[in-house]
This record gives sequence, structure tokens and C-alpha cells, in this order.
Amino acid sequence: MRTNPLVVSLLALGLALASPSADAVTRSWPGGAPCAGTLQACIDASAAADTVQIVTNTPITESLFLPRSLTLEGGIGFSAQMAVGFSIEGSSTDANPYNIAIRRIALTNAHVWVTHNQVGTANIEIRRVRIESTSASTNTGIQVFAGSGGDATVRISDNYLQVAGTFQDHAGVEVRFTGNSGSALVDFNHLEAAGNFVSGWGSGILAWAIDGATPTVTVINNEVRGRFGEAAIGIFEFGSTPGTVTARVIGNAVSARLRQDGQVGGIRHGIKDGSINTQVINNTVVGTSLGMKFARFAAGSAGTGSISGPVQNNLIAFNRWGLFVQSEFASPVQEDYNLVFGNQLNDYTPGANDVVADPKLRSLTDLRLQTGSPAINQGNSFALLLFPSSIGLVDADGLRRFKESVADIGAYEFGDFSLRARALAPSNNHFAINQPLVDGNLNARLFATPFFEGVVNEQPIGVFYSGALWRIFNQNPPAAAMPVGAAFNVFAPADEDGAFVHTANAANTFGHFTTIDNSALNNLPNQIVLATQNWNPGGAPGVYNPHTTSVGYFSPSWFVLNNDFGAMPDAAAFNIYAQSPSPNAYVHSASSANIDNQLTSLDHPLLNGTPCALVHITPRTTAVDSTFDVDYDVFLQRWTIFNHSAPMAIGAEFNVVIDAGQVAACAGVLFGDDFED
Repeated sequence: MRTNPLVVSLLALGLALASPSADAVTRSWPGGAPCAGTLQACIDASAAADTVQIVTNTPITESLFLPRSLTLEGGIGFSAQMAVGFSIEGSSTDANPYNIAIRRIALTNAHVWVTHNQVGTANIEIRRVRIESTSASTNTGIQVFAGSGGDATVRISDNYLQVAGTFQDHAGVEVRFTGNSGSALVDFNHLEAAGNFVSGWGSGILAWAIDGATPTVTVINNEVRGRFGEAAIGIFEFGSTPGTVTARVIGNAVSARLRQDGQVGGIRHGIKDGSINTQVINNTVVGTSLGMKFARFAAGSAGTGSISGPVQNNLIAFNRWGLFVQSEFASPVQEDYNLVFGNQLNDYTPGANDVVADPKLRSLTDLRLQTGSPAINQGNSFALLLFPSSIGLVDADGLRRFKESVADIGAYEFGDFSLRARALAPSNNHFAINQPLVDGNLNARLFATPFFEGVVNEQPIGVFYSGALWRIFNQNPPAAAMPVGAAFNVFAPADEDGAFVHTANAANTFGHFTTIDNSALNNLPNQIVLATQNWNPGGAPGVYNPHTTSVGYFSPSWFVLNNDFGAMPDAAAFNIYAQSPSPNAYVHSASSANIDNQLTSLDHPLLNGTPCALVHITPRTTAVDSTFDVDYDVFLQRWTIFNHSAPMAIGAEFNVVIDAGQVAACAGVLFGDDFED
């Protein structure tokens, strides 16, 4: 492969930005001294800011303690796991900054606890941790306790937890600020209750401000399922000194089988003498005993505190008690644009734009909307301005939140879907997809990823529209016939914001690449971009571009290029999809740990062990000039990307989009549905 000077520039910039501190050391365990013995000995020998990577699949038979700034993570390509009952804890022990990251580690019947009580600041990240409880009598979960020391910045993200608890106020994910300030971001976590949290109360996700604490807490795009007695999501202010919580509770999905013999909490705000200034936007709460509550801790209890802020675009349905706003908070809690339906009781003042109609959910546990739902395009789009920019405008599936001209109500935005298309009979260089959801829609934007189902198609591909049907074709007619049995994963996003056609012309094309000018991409280098060639946008005869392509960014624009450096034809057109990155829309990088000759394996909780998933891929400019396909490796239980004509290069990158709604439909939820018994 010849060197692309544009790619070299991009790689050099990336390496400059990513270079670690010269003083930091990355150690592998097990490895050489001081990491030849126990993992704890390796941790103890590491200096502040060092990284310890676990490079074994053997369960770790020791509990771990992190006494200073450290990154502890599973190595890429390994399944780092603690043996049953062994936990990870950490605590700041001096006045130095306490910067902790715990990533990619699995635990069973155990917990991750981190405490900060010293005067230095703390930055705590817990990401891609998996905790599974096999017993409802074992306290498990992730807890971060920020005491009266320096400010703490906390992020708990993309963890998969099946949690149990036996005592009041225990939570699967808990962040507790006591007498101090700081911030917490709790996002894209997936929690299920193991057994019945009602007997021990407990919560799914819980954020506390105690004894005068003044934190900012963002709880966004989490999925919480099962019987959590206190709350599935709780924002609480309590203690002897009034505190102030600035809260954003956005895009969360809560579901539980309604119980008649005990409380099953939904989203709850509880106040004593301080204040909670909250934004409760685009959540879905279904099947609980108490769907959404804004109140003092108990009716008639003492306290002078206040709760205020917008409560909009929420879907609250089929709960025993749906929406409850304590009377004294009726005015400061600005309720409107919510869908409230099928609850046995409600106690609030309806807004002028509320919806009272069956939301037409897929089910009471899969809370995504079906076609014809009255929640579609009925939200307040201006409420989306409250979404934190650090996350991006994405829904609980990690896909675009804004897809149509008006926002939806609820945690999941409607409009995208995925399908598997196959060439069932000889048909020259193309075949018809035949999908009612796109048939007759000239303006659909389709993205095709070759899928290996026993037949290899080593030709650059594209899509085109003819005879009211969309078709997938090979770019080299007539010699490049489409093989019978060739298969493709097809992504059909809603054809509004972030899904569009780019056409090469003299003004935007330079040799082998064409630059894209669109507000969904300009000056946004971190966007996740898919591109598929579209032969005839608008239905007119089009232009062939018989080259493999990839996408890249060179400030201020994204571009599409021909990987073999062949000239980009004038009027060559591409369907483009762009969105903010999320756990389900990300960049996969090929490395020595995940490459096997021509393939690289993906590691993602929704894909691992899920052969029915439909994964969507576009190479970035670091990839080689080769056609490729995706395949599910039964032995690895991983999805893979396979180059047809070249070894997979270390550093090759691919944009990956996972339609979590499709995975939920084909494979169900991550853990078992014990709470539905």
C-alpha cells in the first residue's frame, strides 16, 4: 500500500495528542518484575499515574486495593475477570490528586468501591466493568464516595450490571457527595436487579448530596430493569446542613414488572432542606409502582427544601402510580410535553402539550416505540438543547436523538432500522432488497456492509433505486456479477438530520478524494461516519466509482477517498450517515491483540455471543485497499472484519454502528429476566 500524505499527517497529529506523560509507566500483569507475583504486588509497586494492564484470561483470586492514582484495566484482546467473591476497592491516602480509572474487568458476587476523603482533587472513572450477581443476598455494584475533601469528578460509564442488595440505601451504581462539591456523569450503564430489591429497598442508580454538598449530577441514557424498591434512579438531598444539587436526568429507560405487594421505584427526586435544580428530559418509565416522583422523603415529613426545573418529553405509562408532583412543587416543576397513560393513579397538573394515549411500545420490557406511536414527533425539540454537549445528541441506544423535524417523547428515538439482504437468484450485477419499509422511498439513505454467509463478493459495492425498489450492486458491470447467496447488513436510518447524500464535483474533489460540506460534520472530528456509494440519487442515471472507499477527517472537513488513489469521478455520489460517538457508535482499531492475519475481531457487549446482531462498518483512511466483509466467529464468539485481499494492518480503523434496538429484538436483554417471574 502506498503512503497517503494526508493520512500520515492525521496519524502524526493523533500521536502527538495521545502521547502519555514521560513519567508514566504501563505494566503488564502477569509479566516481569515487579509484576511477576500477585496483581496487588504489581499495583503496590506502581507509581502514581502508572497503568497496570491485565493480560490473562485466568480469574484473579485476590481482592485488590488502589491506594494512589492508577489505571487498572483489562488488556485489549483479553477477558480480565476477578474470581467469584473478589472485589476491587480504592481510597485516596494523601493530599495528592487521586486519579483512578478501572476499565474492562468482570466481577461476580463482588463490588467496585472507591472513596475520596483527602484535600486533593479526585478524578474517578469506572468504565466497561461487568458485575454479575448469582445470589440475591450478596451486595454488589459500583459505589463512589466523595467525602469532605477536595472536589471529585466522577464518570461511571458503559457498565453492565446484574446487581443485588440486602440493605436500605444500597444501590447498583451509587455516587455520594458529603459536604463537598464536584460532578458525576453516569451514562450508558445497563442494570438489572438480581432477585427482589424490594425486600432490602435499594436503588438502581443513586446520587446523593449530603450535609451541604453542592454537586452537579448527570444521569443520562441508562437502562434500568427490575425490582428496585427505593428507586430505579434516585436524586436525593439530605443531611443536617442544606445542600444544592444540580441534576440532569435525561434519556433513561426504566422498566419493571408491576408488583402489587411492594413498592417498585421509578425515577425519584427526594429533598430535605436544600434544593434540587433538575432537568428531567426524554425518560421512559414503565411498569413500576411509582413511576416518577418529586417530593419530600415522606408525606408530611419535616423539611424546607425545594425542587424545580423542566420535566418534559417523558413517557410514563402502565405504572401503579404514574406521575407524582408534591403540591408545593407543582409550579417550580415545569411539567409539559409528557405522555402519561395507563397508570392507575397520577397526581400532577397536566401541561398544555401532554399526550394521553397508548404509546404503542414493542413490549413492557422493550420500551422502544412502534410505527404509529403517538409519542413520535410529539416532544419539545427545544428541550434537546438541555442535553450535555459532552455526551452528544444521542438516545438511550446511542444513536441520533434528533432524526425528524420534531423530537420524540421517551428514551428511544424512532426511525432507524436494520435488515439482512441476500441475493437469492442470478441478476447481473445487482439484486433488489425488497423491504416494505424502504420500498417506494426514493429518498431513503441506505448503508450496506458485506456479510459473509458462505459466499464471498470481492467487488466494490453501492446502492441504487429502480422500479420502486432499492438494490445493492457491484461497481464493475457486466463482468462483476452479483454472486447468488451474497449477503449484506443494511442500515436504514431516518433520512433527516445527519443522513444525506454527498455528490463529488469540481469544487469539492481533488484527485482521489472528495470533501464533504455539511453541518453534521464540519469541524466535528470525533463524529462517527458511514458512507455507501449511491449510483443514482433522485433516480437519474448515475456514475460508477469502481474503487473501495474509506472516510477521514482533515480540518475542517470530512472526506471520502478511493483507497487505490484512483481519480474520484465527477458526480460520484455517496450516502453519508453522521452522529456523535457513543458506546454503540465508535471507532474500532485493529491491534496485535485482535488481529489474526486478514481479520480483526470486535469486542462489544451487544455483539459478543450474539450471532443475530447486524453490525454496520465503514473503513477509515488507515485501512488498506481491499474489499471486506463481516462475519460472526463461532469459536471466538466475536464479530470480525475480514479483508479479502490483504492482511489486516495494525492501526487500521473502522467506524462501527450497532443498532441496539435490532439486537434487543433478535437476542433479548443482556441478562435473564428473573424479575419477570
